[in-house]
Amino acid sequence: MSSSSPYKNRPMANTVEMQIAEGCKSYDLYITSEFRRSMFVEGKMKDGSTTLRISTLNMMYNKDREKYDKMIKDMKDKGKANKMLFLGVSNDAFIFIAAGQVIVDTVNTYLESYEQGARVARVVLTKEIGEHDPPKCYPLRQPKAARYRHLPATHSPAEWAWEHHLPEYYVDNPEMYYLPSPVKMNIETVIDGTKVVANVEEKAVVV
Repeated sequence: MSSSSPYKNRPMANTVEMQIAEGCKSYDLYITSEFRRSMFVEGKMKDGSTTLRISTLNMMYNKDREKYDKMIKDMKDKGKANKMLFLGVSNDAFIFIAAGQVIVDTVNTYLESYEQGARVARVVLTKEIGEHDPPKCYPLRQPKAARYRHLPATHSPAEWAWEHHLPEYYVDNPEMYYLPSPVKMNIETVIDGTKVVANVEEKAVVV
């Protein structure tokens, strides 16, 4: 006796692993975080054991919004020209997924062949998929279910971070992460042999 499942697993010649649900139109796509590219623009000053990092993007956003918006547009154009997905801004860096647009377009073609109108709704970067392993596609989970099937990769490739490094992209809301962090600066120092790190925000100091 065999039990039926609402899902159908469809391996696509090692290109992508897909779990299809009849009638489902929206899907999650998980890609190895090894494909994430971070273009840092931080400003850093060092004096002895103290390092001060000024958020260049936060300063630009608050002092010259026109210049900031132009830079965001330039990053979007750069991503489009190179078939990358531009996710937004995180830790004073512009975040991309290498070949991200190619991957999404390929998966959408597969989805459309099984269910008219089906497509990728969200892209998530994860360390739970290896660098040489295919992306994995699942039906978008309902609100009451666990939000992610694979843990998002929020680690920063830099030695520091004042927030989780951006790991996701929403197809219907691509500008969700275009604004900079509220952190204006990050201070790292040593006091009585103890390392102390603090973020300075617009109205408060977060230690």
